[in-house]
Amino acid sequence: MSMSKLIAAGASALAVAVVVGQTARLSQASENRRSTEAGLKAATADAAELSRLRAQSAARIFGEPPEDGFIEAVNSALAAAGLPTRLAHGITKEAGRTNGDSTVRVQDMRIDLQPITVAQLGSFLQGWDTDQPAWRVTAISISKMTGRQADDQAYRVLLTCSAEYAVTEAP
Repeated sequence: MSMSKLIAAGASALAVAVVVGQTARLSQASENRRSTEAGLKAATADAAELSRLRAQSAARIFGEPPEDGFIEAVNSALAAAGLPTRLAHGITKEAGRTNGDSTVRVQDMRIDLQPITVAQLGSFLQGWDTDQPAWRVTAISISKMTGRQADDQAYRVLLTCSAEYAVTEAP
């Protein structure tokens, strides 16, 4: 084979290698773009769901203070979720406070549930939101149970529930 044919064959092989390399890079770039678009789509959906949930859990202001049956309300929600009332280890009513607006007061209640699984907590919260519309969950603290008695699914959950109501002036 002549030198010129050898150079031509080498140039052709080099050109083919460059085209194959460019095609591989384009294919990888296309895959990266698809992956990024999918991530963006998922993040957008998550943001929309968070906005929907935030709007759904917006303050619900009632005309009167909530009733004092805190223990009964928690026990009822536990029973409705098919859970034993012994999961409630503490129910504390906090002092009422204003919410920066002199026409609205806030009453807080803290609930200590343990040992409880994530699935049980979900059942409780679903029933709580339906049965106790005046009390919305404003904070959740979850910690893993430890010790010999705790299993892999056991958690301690501290809930803060708040009820907002209009301040009524005494006649």
